[in-house]
Amino acid sequence: QQSTQGCLSAWLMMRTGDEALGQALLDMTIEYIENELPNYIEHPYRYDYTGCYLASGDLEKAISAFETTVDHGHYSGWWIFTNLPWFEPLRGEPRFEAALQRVRDEMTAQRENLARIDATAGP
Repeated sequence: QQSTQGCLSAWLMMRTGDEALGQALLDMTIEYIENELPNYIEHPYRYDYTGCYLASGDLEKAISAFETTVDHGHYSGWWIFTNLPWFEPLRGEPRFEAALQRVRDEMTAQRENLARIDATAGP
């Protein structure tokens, strides 16, 4: 389920160690998330494989993966996209920025709703 760890390890290996071994791990992990993982769990997109596709250099699939995750309301770790250098290639991409803004808007709405609940709650 947490195949993103394989992709992150592959990305790091490709940049700091054994590039060929990192590429092999990345290829194997992407093949797993695309072809095998959906056989085991109903909603594999909830783990967000944006980083896997970024590591492979496929910006279109990376943006699409992030949009799918956001479409289904799986915001776990969304803040990573605004902080890690791994995601630098997506910054400024209109579709990525629009999806990220949807997450920010949802977080704002949730905070406002919680503030309303707190304001109406008795002491």
